[in-house]
Amino acid sequence: MNPLLLLLSTAQADDILIPHFFSKNGVDVSTLSGFETQMVDELRRLGANVVAPSTLESEYPAFINNCYTSQVCIERMLNREGAKMIVVASVDNGEVGYNISLRYFRKSDPAPLQVLVEKDLTEDKMNEFWVSAGQEANVLFEMLPS
Repeated sequence: MNPLLLLLSTAQADDILIPHFFSKNGVDVSTLSGFETQMVDELRRLGANVVAPSTLESEYPAFINNCYTSQVCIERMLNREGAKMIVVASVDNGEVGYNISLRYFRKSDPAPLQVLVEKDLTEDKMNEFWVSAGQEANVLFEMLPS
């Protein structure tokens, strides 16, 4: 493909942003990173153009792990060229498993499109959860106007 056409098609892409996940009660970084990867992988499997946490970390170092708690972070990242939607997540230790809260935002709207909360998800349910969360993000993304 012509490099100029590739550059133009990339610049016009609609992206789903996945910043680093947040934990207020000490879920370790490697566990959070694994969950981030599962979400990104599922979205890519579905054909979505995803901007992964590592890319966003390098572009927005002031917001490394706090997009879940910062509306400013969400707004700044959604101003990124090509951004159409952002998914922020909080993953915490529950009584039996993980408590997870996902919020899906679109550009130019401070209210979440949707909030997904699950309590006490055990390790054996996590893969299924991230596949489902990625599918939900993809459905919401597809419904957004261009």
